[in-house]
Amino acid sequence: MRVILILAAALLAAPAASAAPLPGATYGGGTVPATHRGGGDTLLATAAVAADGRRVKLVAKAAFACGRRALGEQLLSVRGRVGDDGRLALRAATRNYRYVFAGGRPHGRAAVRLRFDGPMASGTIRFTTHPRGRRCSVRLPVQLRAAAAPDPSPPAAPAGDGFYYGSSAARFRGVRTPVALHVRPDATAVDLTLIGAPLACRGARTRPYTDYLDDLAPPTRIRPDGTFSRRERFVLDPKGDRPVTVVRLRGRFTATGARGTYSVTQRSEKPRLRCRTRRIAWTAIR
Repeated sequence: MRVILILAAALLAAPAASAAPLPGATYGGGTVPATHRGGGDTLLATAAVAADGRRVKLVAKAAFACGRRALGEQLLSVRGRVGDDGRLALRAATRNYRYVFAGGRPHGRAAVRLRFDGPMASGTIRFTTHPRGRRCSVRLPVQLRAAAAPDPSPPAAPAGDGFYYGSSAARFRGVRTPVALHVRPDATAVDLTLIGAPLACRGARTRPYTDYLDDLAPPTRIRPDGTFSRRERFVLDPKGDRPVTVVRLRGRFTATGARGTYSVTQRSEKPRLRCRTRRIAWTAIR
């Protein structure tokens, strides 16, 4: 009896086998805002786990507002190590990516708290910046999923009020780019779709470079067979010489998740600039 009690106590004290990342897996996802209009804080994140199941490279891009006019995009790229309990905790520097806080510091800080549990990971990332000399701190929840290869099963109806997270075949900063979707409670439309698109850009007066666009697509109707598609055209800044962006998104829901493709093009005349992606496959699960 004593041996049995000791063994039971040891099993209870040991961490659960599932409380750890999948070796060699890529976890993608982020934060999907409550609504498309009116902005809302967004976060795209990818965690690439090494074959040893401990080392992780995390790339995240957040867009958030501090006050009425201060808008910023912070980019985080850092490496860390997962503990025996499946947790990743680290602090690292971030940098302004696209919109720079007027009069603010060029860099910020991020505090990461994630817990891996098999194919899922969740937690928070807190971003701290100083727009116009004032401290601004935003903590964003994050959900990540390790989506497997595209599911060959036929289309199926999605789960109402379901969140789907995953990643695409494209890469940015050495990791696959993330994707996140939210389905309306009545399962009639994809309420919001958040994708990270690495754009190959060429211009008459610039060297080739890669831009990282986070696109938040508005509601898209789901057909009776579980498929959906959308072509979106928008201008980042109608009052300035900003590029015209066109996003083409296709997808289908299956019994285990969702899969599809997307592509993005940008055109600008002043200065003359052309940016594009190839057609990129993506996979997501709940």
